[in-house]
Amino acid sequence: MSDEPSTRVAAAAVGVSKVYGSGASATMALDAIDLEISSGSLTAIMGPVARANRP
Repeated sequence: MSDEPSTRVAAAAVGVSKVYGSGASATMALDAIDLEISSGSLTAIMGPVARANRP
């Protein structure tokens, strides 16, 4: 039996990918990432602010 405390997963994402643009100008922002956030943990995901209303 392990001495490590058990943690519950509060949120999970599996195999998430995001590409902006297409063809030669495509930018891979996320490439099949997996993420688990444990219950009771403080987690912040930050990046540049996107403009909501583009002309």
